[in-house]
Amino acid sequence: MTDAEQLLALADNTAEGHVPAVRSALLELIAVVKARPRASPAPDNGESPSRWLAESYRLQSESDLDGALNAARRSVELSPEFGFVWARMAELEFGFGRIGATQAALEHALHLSPRNAQAIALQGFVLAANNRIDAALATFNEAIAADGSLGNAWLGRGLCRIRRGQNEQGRYDLLVAASLEPQRSLLRSYLGKAFAHNEEDALALKEFDLARSLDSHDPTPWLYSALLLQQENRINEAIDHLEKSIERNDNRSLFRSLLLLDQDRAVRSANLARIYADAGMNEVGFNEAAKAVSADYANFSSHLFLAESFNALRDPRQINLRYETAWLNEYLVANLLAPAGAGALSPQVSQHEYARLFEQDRIRFGSLTEYGSRGDWSQSPCRTAGSATAPTPRR
Repeated sequence: MTDAEQLLALADNTAEGHVPAVRSALLELIAVVKARPRASPAPDNGESPSRWLAESYRLQSESDLDGALNAARRSVELSPEFGFVWARMAELEFGFGRIGATQAALEHALHLSPRNAQAIALQGFVLAANNRIDAALATFNEAIAADGSLGNAWLGRGLCRIRRGQNEQGRYDLLVAASLEPQRSLLRSYLGKAFAHNEEDALALKEFDLARSLDSHDPTPWLYSALLLQQENRINEAIDHLEKSIERNDNRSLFRSLLLLDQDRAVRSANLARIYADAGMNEVGFNEAAKAVSADYANFSSHLFLAESFNALRDPRQINLRYETAWLNEYLVANLLAPAGAGALSPQVSQHEYARLFEQDRIRFGSLTEYGSRGDWSQSPCRTAGSATAPTPRR
């Protein structure tokens, strides 16, 4: 029995008012954390706000984000002055990528509970999603001052520092986050990506291995290690890791909506298409690129990789024009859908998806020129779609 359960066992079970309801809610939360069956029947309209809050966590643990959000809303209806449940509702809205609704809930949460460090940190991520990096940095500093042991606060500040080009300070913050919560696989994944961003590949791969050992079901370390292995020209290993990431994609349903999971799947398929192309398996790469477009038609990077797959199938002498129209169409769609930042991840930042903050502010242009032994030249602009996801190519 845990310390919390021992303390609850000493509570007066005959007390009237909210004490039994709060005790029941705490027992339910303990059951959720330990993956136990329900501690008591599901709440009805007569239950307390705390009981509905516990039900929200229970439903989230069952990958029912809609139900979890509805339970949090019911708790707000029963107790509109309950600051913590407003923060909970904001957290769930963020899991759907709804920044406006998240901000509205956060305003209530921070008004009622101004020292809630998790809510302050979430506010920082909302500001970062709106590209207000300086304001986000100040907010993360406030969250660290409120609770120096909160990993999310150090994670956010580290990513914002990297975004500002302060790589060393950013890596230090990510290292602190991973040290404070050493059992969180995601923090290890981001620390590994920070090492990869600084071309410390051995340390990056070590962190990815540790992240996988902590949570073998998390697709994130498999994705980042695949992109690093591709850069090291270890193509077969990269394909294997990325395919495993795709297999585990839906495991993130605890934190992300189905729409965002489809976007994640599109990103992974698009990157897999590029790795297949590097291996000379153009037709297989084309199939993966087509899957990416089907999973998330509005994702510009999917169209860009499909265009590149068509480009690999084009006749350089332009005798066979079978793929010309499809190639040009996909490039046009990609350009129309591309956000200003042109990152491969969804421009919609949401919880547990902060990799776009690794993309530093700068002006870049690339050109790809190829020469064939038969005297053929091919030159085209090189868009680094995937730079927010994939490591920056080294020249």
